[in-house]
Amino acid sequence: MKPALQPDLEPRLLKAALGLVFTLGTEMDTINTQALHKVIPELLDAVLGNLLAESPDADRLHFIVEHVNLWIMSRVPQERVRAIKSSTALLRYAVTLPEFDVSDL
Repeated sequence: MKPALQPDLEPRLLKAALGLVFTLGTEMDTINTQALHKVIPELLDAVLGNLLAESPDADRLHFIVEHVNLWIMSRVPQERVRAIKSSTALLRYAVTLPEFDVSDL
């Protein structure tokens, strides 16, 4: 069993992680940087999926999507695209969870 995070720590960590990934720059166009642009969003999607899997219900899904959706309103097109892709990946993952509790929907 893992220890629980302090109640205000999880939203701050989620906000920081999303910000770092969605604002990932494109200034260095090398092979390694291109690989990072592919791998890091995939890792973020895995982290978001794991957060949902810890408590697979509509409230938890809403909590996570609420943080991602802040970036969908970004003025920077690549940030919006990354946020939409992560939101889509999370929703796709949610419907595959057999234990996802839809009783609150």
